[in-house]
Amino acid sequence: MTTATSRAAAAILAMLALVATALIAIPAVAAPPYQTNANIDSLKFHEESIKSGSTARIDGTWSLPDNPQTPAGFVVDLPDELQGRTDSFELKDPDGVTMGQCTVTETQLYCDLDSDYLNANPLNIQGTFYFWVSVQTETTETKEVTYDFGDVSDTVTVTPPDGPCVGDCEWKGQDSYKWGNYNYDENYIQWHVNIKSPAGGMKGGQKVTVTDLGGENIELIPGETRLSGTNTFNENGQPVGWGPKPQDFYTVSDDGATVNFTSEEGWVYAVIYRTTVTDGGKSDSYTNSARFEIEGEETVIKKGKVVRQGGGGTGDGDEEQPTPTETPTETPTETPTETPTETPTETPTETPTETPTETPTETPTETPTETPTETPTETPTETPTGTPTETPTAPGPGDTPTDKPTAPGPGGDLPRTGVDSIGTLAAGAALLVAGLVTMALVRRRKISADS
Repeated sequence: MTTATSRAAAAILAMLALVATALIAIPAVAAPPYQTNANIDSLKFHEESIKSGSTARIDGTWSLPDNPQTPAGFVVDLPDELQGRTDSFELKDPDGVTMGQCTVTETQLYCDLDSDYLNANPLNIQGTFYFWVSVQTETTETKEVTYDFGDVSDTVTVTPPDGPCVGDCEWKGQDSYKWGNYNYDENYIQWHVNIKSPAGGMKGGQKVTVTDLGGENIELIPGETRLSGTNTFNENGQPVGWGPKPQDFYTVSDDGATVNFTSEEGWVYAVIYRTTVTDGGKSDSYTNSARFEIEGEETVIKKGKVVRQGGGGTGDGDEEQPTPTETPTETPTETPTETPTETPTETPTETPTETPTETPTETPTETPTETPTETPTETPTETPTGTPTETPTAPGPGDTPTDKPTAPGPGGDLPRTGVDSIGTLAAGAALLVAGLVTMALVRRRKISADS
């Protein structure tokens, strides 16, 4: 039992070890090789002539096919005669969005393109880039050199490096000036502020004050300010053998910006400042100014400039075009078709059909049927039979024209004859019967209409 358990535990541990090894082997970010490699469309030196042993800038353009599979990117392998200056930079689109990340090593440049950006902008993907290299080509004469980068190449003029001074090389002193160099590994600039001095060094006892005035995208590091100097010169009078002065020889302000000291006879001095780069190296160049106050001399301000020999680039793509075509097609087709068809069909059809059909049909049919139809039919039949001679001689409407316009026997004749009374009663009875018959017919007709 114990042996089986031990074997199972050992198997589980072995499996975990394999999983851990696999996880360690998975890269955290995309790197060559890529599913889709961008084309390097052009690659060219920024200057037409470069110097052996110096640094040079290379500019290039790149592009991707439409709808690329990700991860995607590109690689530029450097020939042996060129050495990359280690650096990293972003590829930015026109809106400032990062769409790629590039890295420069001593042997190549490679750029990883952002997969999400490519999926959202899969058409017309292209961009630019630039980076710096050290020229390792050795030559003692000016010549044309072609550098091969794989799919592309470029030819440039290479000149020999600076040699020893020829002719009048005697050092005649210096004016105050400022210069600097960029430390790429630690991302700072070291500034050298050389103080005016004649050949052979300064006079002794001169009070000197140097103040750093700063610049954009840099920040002074207070604890790094120091004074350097030398009183050694070579055969041409050039100062050599520079070194730091003792800290008790000069004073530095708390913020590190101002240095005060008193000169010694035959010495040449320079103040060293160090500034951090606050924008991550995104600027192409950085400037810094200093004020020089030397006893007996005019106060001057000098500006120094450092060009960051790093890289940069751009990238852009277009969105898919079919998306805006679908939206306008669906919306106008559904909405106008349903709404106007239902509303006008129901409302006007029902309302006018019911109301006018019932009301006008019943009312005019009943009223004219009772009075005019029955009265003229009954009266002429009865009256001529009983009194044929007297009826035509009656004056008619003389007594009651308003109440009984249809009665044939006027009231004035009743007292003179009994036959007229009987005829009148018979006529009234006939009218009553006719009325009852008419009412029965109307009621029957109404019942038939209702059913």
